[in-house]
Amino acid sequence: MNRHSPGTRSTWHTGGKKQMEMSQQKICRGPLCDRPGTRRGLCAAHYLQLRRGIELKPVIRKTVAQYCTFPECTLLVESGTVCKPHSLQMHRDRTLKPLRKNSVGSVSDACEVIAITGHAPQGLLCKCTACDREYRKRLHIKARYRLSWEEYTSLFSFQADCCAICKSLDPRGKDVWHVDHDHECCPESSQSCGGCVRGILCSPCNSYGVAWYESLPVEMRTFDLLNNYIKNPPARRWRMLIMDSQTDR
Repeated sequence: MNRHSPGTRSTWHTGGKKQMEMSQQKICRGPLCDRPGTRRGLCAAHYLQLRRGIELKPVIRKTVAQYCTFPECTLLVESGTVCKPHSLQMHRDRTLKPLRKNSVGSVSDACEVIAITGHAPQGLLCKCTACDREYRKRLHIKARYRLSWEEYTSLFSFQADCCAICKSLDPRGKDVWHVDHDHECCPESSQSCGGCVRGILCSPCNSYGVAWYESLPVEMRTFDLLNNYIKNPPARRWRMLIMDSQTDR
């Protein structure tokens, strides 16, 4: 038995590129099994044993493991002639199409599907929970605040990887950093123009700090820390720094 990493095995294919691609799909953790482990890390037969409360035993197969018959798909067949993602497509849309491409770069380091290379097979986007959350976060930042992922990370680094107001290293709340923008610039739209982005804040500063402070009458806004942030936000200084560096060139 050839063990590439925990949770991945290759026992029936020994050659070249196909073996590498198979090692990047999660394989059943049942004894002597080389089928896709899509149900709590088990194939359909071993998962049925688990549900029945019996000890996992090797399953006698009438057929050998096969690859999905969809063109250029390198995932293993779970049932029928196609892999599980294409099987779901067939049940949902009645048509088969290529799996979603990875448009956001490398997948999460915590991904269970990726065993060796750190990337999904042939650029396919992994669908584990961690990777999907990261993908949706990048789409949200781009669509709502007009910031690319590179710009977002650059701005956060400019803030020393902490909240722009309280300097906390912990985002708190739901463990998510919030992009703050000037609502006087884009008051009615759910999207920012991008130019009014002020900084990246922790959850309390965004929800209970700036939002509450700006709802007060002007004569009651006497807190220097928040006044300085609103008048000269880090995003403005970050943009000026980028413009100066481009001018020097």
